[in-house]
Amino acid sequence: MKKIYTILLASSFIFCNINSNAVNIPVSIGSAAFSPQALNAAVGDVIVWTLAAGAGTHNVASIIIPSGAAAFNSPNLSTTGQTFSYTITTAGTYAYKCGLMGTSMLASFTVTPVGIEEPSENLLTSVYPNPFTEKISLTYNNLSKIEILNVVGSLVKSVELSSIEGTIEMNLDAIPSGIYFVRTYKEGLLSETRKIVKSK
Repeated sequence: MKKIYTILLASSFIFCNINSNAVNIPVSIGSAAFSPQALNAAVGDVIVWTLAAGAGTHNVASIIIPSGAAAFNSPNLSTTGQTFSYTITTAGTYAYKCGLMGTSMLASFTVTPVGIEEPSENLLTSVYPNPFTEKISLTYNNLSKIEILNVVGSLVKSVELSSIEGTIEMNLDAIPSGIYFVRTYKEGLLSETRKIVKSK
C-alpha cells in the first residue's frame, strides 16, 4: 500500500511541474502598434501587455482563438505602465486587436503545447504553399468544413467537404495580401485554427 501512495505522489509531482517553465511574456502597447506584433509562446505562459508612455488609450481584445481557449477583452488602459495579462491554457493561433483602433492595430501569437499529451489527430495534414500568392492547397482527413478568415475574424471563404479525405485547392487571388486564418471543422465542431499568409 505504501508503494502505491509513493507512485501516486510521484505522479502528482510530475504533473504539477509540467508547466514549471512557464514565463511572463511582455508586449508593449504603443500609440499605433503592439510590440512585438507576433510571438511564440507555450501553454502556461502569461502574456502581459503594458501601456507605453505617450501611447494614449488602448485595449486588448481577442479576434480569433483556438477551440477551448477563453476569449479576452481588457478594460481601456490609459495610464502609462498599466497592464493587462492573459494566461494561456490552449495551444493554437491567437489574433487580437486594439478595439479602439479598429483594424489598424493588430497582432498575434502562436502557442505550442507543453507536458505530456495524447497525440492529436492530424486533420489538416498539409497547407501549401504558405506564404502563397494566388492559390493554396489544403490536404485534409476527416473534416467536414474549411473556412478562411481575415485578421478581424470576418469570413472570406467557406467550403463544405463532401469526401472524408482529400485535397482541395482554393483560389484566393481576389483577396488582399496579409495574414489570414484557416479554420477547420469536424462534424460541425471547431477542430483547429492555423495561420496563413498571402504575399504580394
